[in-house]
Amino acid sequence: MTKEERITSFKYSVLQHAKEHKNITDTCQLFHISRTIYYAWLKRFIKFGYLGLADKVKREPKMPNKIKPDKERIILNYIIDYPTHGPKRIANELGQQGVTISDTGVYNVLKRKGSNRRLTRLFFA
Repeated sequence: MTKEERITSFKYSVLQHAKEHKNITDTCQLFHISRTIYYAWLKRFIKFGYLGLADKVKREPKMPNKIKPDKERIILNYIIDYPTHGPKRIANELGQQGVTISDTGVYNVLKRKGSNRRLTRLFFA
């Protein structure tokens, strides 16, 4: 039995216990869950049946403001040449070269790559 199946089975057993004993408060205390969670499970069970108790599959979030890989490459190439420059200076220098990017965007790229500190940029270079 997989983990997801065990979780679904647990949720179903909580609902069955509450139905048999006709006391939701005691059931929730016994299984250490809140009444809000119980009613959410009950609503999904009524609407979708047993399969509704399975955890929902979450989709990957869309990041429309994420910097494009070509700009990331430009930033990383820049810090190889000038590892002591900070995000603000990098953004200004790249702006003069025609690459528009904010200092916060530069910082986020450096942070994602683990080079947001001067010492790590020196080792990266």
